[in-house]
Amino acid sequence: MGGWFVGLPLTSGPIVFFLALDHGAAFARAAAVGALAGAIAEAAFALAYGWLASRAHWRVALGSGCLAFGAATVALQHVALTLVWLFPAAILALALAFRLMPRGARPPGGARLPRWVLGSPVFWRRFLSMPPS
Repeated sequence: MGGWFVGLPLTSGPIVFFLALDHGAAFARAAAVGALAGAIAEAAFALAYGWLASRAHWRVALGSGCLAFGAATVALQHVALTLVWLFPAAILALALAFRLMPRGARPPGGARLPRWVLGSPVFWRRFLSMPPS
């Protein structure tokens, strides 16, 4: 349960609030758009990785998840995003990803992943969702 709670983008709201105080509303708006677009791309990563994690080698699953994340990020950068539509889209993307995740038992055995694998989606989400300066 803790993993689901920590995985939610709950820290973005307070950060955007302080960005608005320091840098103005336009900068905070761009940061909020980046955070919500990042949540949609993160849902794409989780869905692709989730479907392949028990069916393919972990490198294939990780690579596919990263490709899904990158494709979603590139697609979202070419769309005029407003917060009015982006907020419900992010909620819908997260709900759909949760609903479409494969169900079933864990595969027997299973290799342990290296520590660096766990941090890579977080790094790319933060790196790619930064607003241009």
